[in-house]
Amino acid sequence: MTGTVVGSYTIPYNSTDPCNLDGWSAAADTAASADVNLAAYARKVYVMPRSSCPASGAGDVGGARTRAWVFTCAVPDVYAHELG
Repeated sequence: MTGTVVGSYTIPYNSTDPCNLDGWSAAADTAASADVNLAAYARKVYVMPRSSCPASGAGDVGGARTRAWVFTCAVPDVYAHELG
C-alpha cells in the first residue's frame, strides 16, 4: 500500500454534530485539495476524532472509488477492518 498523508485540517463541524460522513468528507477534501490532487487517489481514508457516529470506523463497500473513516485512531485493527 502506498499513498500520501496530508493534514491535519479543521473542518466546520463539531464532534457532537449528527454523524455526517459525506459532509465531513467533502469539507476535508476541500481543505486537502490545496495540498494534494485528490483526483489521483481512488481510495481515501479520513482519520477523525471520536464523534457521534456509533462505530469505531466506517467504510464504503465496493466501487472504483472508496472512502473509509476511522474514529478510534489508537486501535490498529480498526484501520485493518476499514481498509479490508
